[in-house]
Amino acid sequence: MLIFVIICNFVLSTLNLYIALRLWRLRRTLKRITRTLTFVERRIDTIFTPAPQFVIKGQQGTHALRLYYQQLSFQLEQVQKLIRLINLGLRIWQRQARFKKSQSSPLKFKLF
Repeated sequence: MLIFVIICNFVLSTLNLYIALRLWRLRRTLKRITRTLTFVERRIDTIFTPAPQFVIKGQQGTHALRLYYQQLSFQLEQVQKLIRLINLGLRIWQRQARFKKSQSSPLKFKLF
């Protein structure tokens, strides 16, 4: 009976030692993971701390570009209107030139 108790105690002690070693390894791994995550968090914080300033600067640049685009669109419309007006003037001038030419030429006869 004494031998049975000693063997049971030995088996329990060995099992407890195995569990303790596994917990010790797990603790060591968790420590490493914690250190790595802390390092990554600090790096990300240093990277993204100035981010709001860059976002605001980008928004201001975008706003300025939109205003500039509106100005260019307005100028483009003005130029298109001017080109249409010049084309209209040229067409009217060509018609008048043809009309004057047809009236001044005595060789042309219109039957109907």
